[in-house]
Amino acid sequence: MEIGITKHIKKVDEKFFKTTQIAYIFAIVIHIILVFIFNYLQIIEMVLVNIIFSIPIFICAYFLNRKGYLNIAFTIISIEFVIHQVFTIYYIGWESGFQYYLICLSILVFFNHNWKRITQLSISTFVFFIFISIYLVFKEEHLYTLPPNVYESLYLFGIIGTVTVIIILVNFFVKTASRSENELELLICERTSELMQSQKDAIFMLGEAGHFNDNDTGVHIWRMADYSALLASKIGLPEKEVELIRLAAPMHDSGKIGIPDKILKKPAKLNEEEWKIMQTHCQLGYDILKQSDTTLFKLAASIALHHHERYDGSGYPKQLKGEEIPLAARIVSICDVFDALTMKRPYKEAWSIEDAIIEIKSNSGLHFDPNLVDVFINIKDELVEIKNYWDKNKN
Repeated sequence: MEIGITKHIKKVDEKFFKTTQIAYIFAIVIHIILVFIFNYLQIIEMVLVNIIFSIPIFICAYFLNRKGYLNIAFTIISIEFVIHQVFTIYYIGWESGFQYYLICLSILVFFNHNWKRITQLSISTFVFFIFISIYLVFKEEHLYTLPPNVYESLYLFGIIGTVTVIIILVNFFVKTASRSENELELLICERTSELMQSQKDAIFMLGEAGHFNDNDTGVHIWRMADYSALLASKIGLPEKEVELIRLAAPMHDSGKIGIPDKILKKPAKLNEEEWKIMQTHCQLGYDILKQSDTTLFKLAASIALHHHERYDGSGYPKQLKGEEIPLAARIVSICDVFDALTMKRPYKEAWSIEDAIIEIKSNSGLHFDPNLVDVFINIKDELVEIKNYWDKNKN
């Protein structure tokens, strides 16, 4: 990301450098043309101003810009702009000077989109223009009177310059607004992506923590999460809800972090007292996950609390039955048991897919939601694909 931004800045700088180089060459050409125009009009003072002052200034600015001294180059052409404006008003009058000001400003805006610099220069020049014009209006004099056709040309170019400035400014503000909107959308996407990644990291850590001291390690939580998402999609849940179940399911056993090692790692069936302690992992998981107000963690807390409830009401910890059990918990319950049956544990061998499906079907209406079971047994091939994928990607 940082490299991309650096490249973008470099690209912008190169474009700005080339544009300013062209602008200085253009300015030199314009002032050479002005020499011929003023010579034709026999305004010798303005000929000298351009030859002795303006043209050398722009040549100097061109080479300074080429050497990388952009700020110094802009400063000296700013000074030239002001002083040339003073001479123009003094010798040919404030009206002609004002049109010349508009023409120069339009050229500057056309070549240079550094609005801070342009604003500073235009304001400072305009202040000089106002003061000198007021002085000359009161004096009611200027040294030369231009021919009518020259005045008309100046007015025409002044109008063109003004329209150019307005068009460029409108275009600039439209592009700025559009760019700001795009940048805001990009920022929102980046922040959303970062937030989602943070949630996924938290899910991974909580999922792993729940099985840290359990013999039920490996990819069980991620495999059964995929089973759960598959089943959720097959019953027609919206994609957003399917993804939430996929992310919430791995945290279903987070409460096991509070269960003693001797119970979690016992390679035999638990006695009655141990079983009661094991059952508390549902409430422990809920208490951990309910601390967050996000939709994802609320769902995860509900699954953690209810994934051991049974459809007939004989489960734990609340003895809920039927549709009293949240749908996501009913989905995860089937997938958790299916995955537990088909994986090897210290006290049993892995069941075949066929035997596990038969077991799930035999518990329809007892342990599991019969409607979900009907869908589950019809997606056997896709379940096998998921299992094979995770068997190959255990590490």
